[in-house]
Amino acid sequence: MMHCGSDSRYPPMQYIIDNHLGFESSKGSTDTVNFLRKLIFVKISELSADQIISTRDQATFQMIPYNHFCFPMKTLAEQKDIILGGIIRIVHVPSNRNLKGTTIVLNAINKLTERGHNFDFILLENKKNEDVLSELIKADIVIDQPGNWVGRLAIEACASNCAVIGGNLPRYTNRFDSPIIPFYKSSDKLLEILQNLVTNFDFLCLKKKCCYEFWQRNYSQTSYLEYFDKLLKNKSPKFKPLSNQKELLLKGSCNVIEKLFIYLFYKNNYD
Repeated sequence: MMHCGSDSRYPPMQYIIDNHLGFESSKGSTDTVNFLRKLIFVKISELSADQIISTRDQATFQMIPYNHFCFPMKTLAEQKDIILGGIIRIVHVPSNRNLKGTTIVLNAINKLTERGHNFDFILLENKKNEDVLSELIKADIVIDQPGNWVGRLAIEACASNCAVIGGNLPRYTNRFDSPIIPFYKSSDKLLEILQNLVTNFDFLCLKKKCCYEFWQRNYSQTSYLEYFDKLLKNKSPKFKPLSNQKELLLKGSCNVIEKLFIYLFYKNNYD
């Protein structure tokens, strides 16, 4: 079974867990009926499924170890050399400007231009996926979004041999660090990162190489087959509930009913 987002995530409590792990998420609104539905769903899925695939940001009521979510991504471009002195191409693809941090990106790009750096910036909105992929193949740097892990676009960019700026918070995911450069919610920090990439040829080449190899190790079709084989044999990497998850859920309870159900029915079965 694979848990998918709002099927299992309860925002008021997930917010407390995220804050504990150093990640800012939405508090959402209180809905006790929704809370009960999700708690029951998670309990039934843990009792009935042989394996559960999920991520930390939707494992609000996790009581047993879960498998890390993974998906396969075909290669889009072989490792390509950068022509020294050539124009560096930076791509940003916002499906939602607020979620993707587009205002931060545009501010950083404007400041980078004001400093006289030579580069091309491509902003892609309302484009088909095949049009986006064709631009990624030609890109050197891709700016994805702030977050705790890599999204689909970031992996597509890695498979296109690009240096990627996006979600990367290993303490949160409890899986592995990645070469994705963290996208902090600050135009000045993003400006500093971009300036280093466009002025430091060796650093840009290294990041492109590392991102491509990261895709090969973790998201290529070959690596996905290995992951799925381990999943079937119950040998794939897992993440367990936090040792203080019940305490955090009680802290995030919005009323007496929620607190009572967590107190009575939530049990960390890993410890």
